[in-house]
Amino acid sequence: QQLPKIPRLFILDEPENHLHIQHQIELMYLLQSLPITLIISVHDLQLAARFCDKLIVLNQGKVVKQGSASKVLTQSLFAEVFNVKASTYTNQYDCLSIHTEPLICD
Repeated sequence: QQLPKIPRLFILDEPENHLHIQHQIELMYLLQSLPITLIISVHDLQLAARFCDKLIVLNQGKVVKQGSASKVLTQSLFAEVFNVKASTYTNQYDCLSIHTEPLICD
């Protein structure tokens, strides 16, 4: 009997959308453990920073920046693309964390 072929690539569009936080993290760990290439559209930048090897940030369908989270998620990128002030830091779990504020904050 022939075993089913295992795909080498998954393309996922916001697989964590509408999931409870616990299940978002569990799903991302599961996806990360798969021995395949994943292309994932994620709007949660904290999850992307934590689980993705490479980020590609788009603005109006055009690539603005790509690379590792620490190189891509900069103050200037947040201001340019998302119109917010942001700071990134490594938290106590050794994960990149993001704090954002509106550009105009009284």
